[in-house]
Amino acid sequence: FAKKWHDGQMRKTGDKPFYSHPIAVAGMVAEKYLKTDVIVASILHDVVEDSECTAELIEEKFNKRIAQIVDRLTRNRLVNGKYIKLNLEKTLNKLRKLNDNEALFIKQMDRLHNLQTIKGLKPKKQKKMVRETNNLFIRLVSIIGDKIGIHGQLHLENKMFKLGYDTLRKHKKK
Repeated sequence: FAKKWHDGQMRKTGDKPFYSHPIAVAGMVAEKYLKTDVIVASILHDVVEDSECTAELIEEKFNKRIAQIVDRLTRNRLVNGKYIKLNLEKTLNKLRKLNDNEALFIKQMDRLHNLQTIKGLKPKKQKKMVRETNNLFIRLVSIIGDKIGIHGQLHLENKMFKLGYDTLRKHKKK
């Protein structure tokens, strides 16, 4: 389903088909949290944002909870007849207010995979991603882990910080 809706799309790094990203994110989610709806939602997490697919279609093909998670992770919103992209901080705050820790966990794994593949991005985009990670994600890691029963989230926090730090250090050398 995700491969169909991401057909022809490539990662921003340009080296792989886009659908490889949600598959990788789902693998990371499955390593820590064996809940089928959450794993499926992680595979589908970008289809509404990056294609013509709708949350309604996802609900029809899968179920309401999967559609709900995907919809909550989607940053593109129709406002006054135009699509706008919500900023990341607003999206994360919305998820926190809704107390949707499973969606937040997918978003964390999404960010971790993006950090792992950051080298293919332009330096300006890399720096922005690292700043966002430090400002918005790292503080959420242990909170979300505790709420959904995943312990050992300190490892994830350290991994995110190290990937970001290594990227910034590389740019300072230039």
